[in-house]
Amino acid sequence: MVVVILGLASITVATMVANVNAHQSDNTDLQVGTQLLQECGENIVAQHRRDENFFTTTASTGSANCYSLTTLGASGFNAPVVVVANYTGAGCPGTAECKVATVTLTKNGASLQTLNVMLVRYN
Repeated sequence: MVVVILGLASITVATMVANVNAHQSDNTDLQVGTQLLQECGENIVAQHRRDENFFTTTASTGSANCYSLTTLGASGFNAPVVVVANYTGAGCPGTAECKVATVTLTKNGASLQTLNVMLVRYN
C-alpha cells in the first residue's frame, strides 16, 4: 500500500515539474519581450529629449523599426516596429503638439506585446 501511494505521489510531482518547465519558455519570452519594448521606448524618449528635430523629422507619422534597435541576434524576436500617429485626445495639452508611438514586438510571426509612448512638443 505504501509503495502504491509513493508511486502516485511521484507521478503527481513529475507531472507538476513538467508543467512548470513547459511554461518557463513562455515566461522567458514575456520577460525578454518586455525588456526589448522598454529599451525601444526609452530610446524613443531619449532621442526626443536630445534632438530638437526628432519630433518633426525622425518621428514623422508612419512606420519604422525602433530607431537603433534592429538586430536581436538568435533570440527569435523580430526588430520592434514603431508606428507613429498624430494625437489630439485626452492627455495632450492644448498648447502642444502630440504624437503617439506604438511599438509592437513579434516573435516567429506572432505579436507578443505593444507599448505606447506619447511624444509632446510644446509650442
